[in-house]
Amino acid sequence: MKHGRKLPKLGRTATHRDALLANMAASLIMHHRIVTTRPKARALAPFVDRLIQTAKNGGKSLSARREVARQLYSPAAVQKLFGETAPKLSDREGGYTRIYRLGRRRGDGAEVAVVSIGLAPVKAGKKEKKEEKKQKGERPAGYDKSGDKEIFQEKAAAKGKTAEATVEEAKSS
Repeated sequence: MKHGRKLPKLGRTATHRDALLANMAASLIMHHRIVTTRPKARALAPFVDRLIQTAKNGGKSLSARREVARQLYSPAAVQKLFGETAPKLSDREGGYTRIYRLGRRRGDGAEVAVVSIGLAPVKAGKKEKKEEKKQKGERPAGYDKSGDKEIFQEKAAAKGKTAEATVEEAKSS
């Protein structure tokens, strides 16, 4: 039975597949972006995500470093993962890799994709954005409107209009 066997075989034996994923993961960690076929990219993404999660949770522990080094064959990649990549991704809770489809390769027609480690900061969620919009337009209780006239005068001076005309335009709208 194939329960829990979600990894694609990629037309390779188990040892060849493990070596392929380890080498691709080392390249991805070292360069932050690689171009490969789409099936390989889909097999690589969860593999690298687990390595990054282990590096993040392990921090400076020797056992976590050994666990990652057991799967990555490159000491330089392990060092870069623990030294640079994992601390930059400390605010994320998952989804460290991204796959972008590029189309088909010219020679054999294989689907090509870019796998990258998302080092950009995570954007605010929809709920947080809605709260920001609500707070942006509201004025606090006891707001003094006398300061508004000064703001209108500064804007008018920048535009070259008279201050009174700008205040009148603002009141009418």
